[in-house]
Amino acid sequence: MLRRSEEAFNRHVWGPYAGPVSYFRARRRIPVIMNQLYALRRVVPDLTVVDVPGAHHDLLAAEHAAELAARVSEALRVSGVMAASDR
Repeated sequence: MLRRSEEAFNRHVWGPYAGPVSYFRARRRIPVIMNQLYALRRVVPDLTVVDVPGAHHDLLAAEHAAELAARVSEALRVSGVMAASDR
């Protein structure tokens, strides 16, 4: 599985995207990730970085789920994707 993910990542060709993007960044992270954000900002000018609790491998753990869900909901609300009836 990890090998397939790496192959897909390496095959991906970055291109411009004009729409809003929310990047949920683990608070505990490897410093090299900042280099990837620099590259992403070059093709996604409307990028919002949202820090969430945990590390990459446990962002969806029960202890972090409520805050992550709240941050995702807020990003959707701000972007206009979430309708008032869904809130």
